Amino acid sequence: MPTILKLIAILVAAIVLGTWFRAELKKIQAKGEPMYKVYSTIPGIIIIFSLILLPIIIKIINQ
Repeated sequence: MPTILKLIAILVAAIVLGTWFRAELKKIQAKGEPMYKVYSTIPGIIIIFSLILLPIIIKIINQ
């Protein structure tokens, strides 16, 4: 049971972050700014850091 709750919490966090990222993308598109600028917003930075840190965390856990 606790494992399922952890998975649900991670899934909800991913959905919230994705929705936030998409909202920022729409704002940037409405302003006519370049698409890459969305990665300099807070949700973009969180996504980039999570992609960079994920393999490192997995390697640490597997040791």
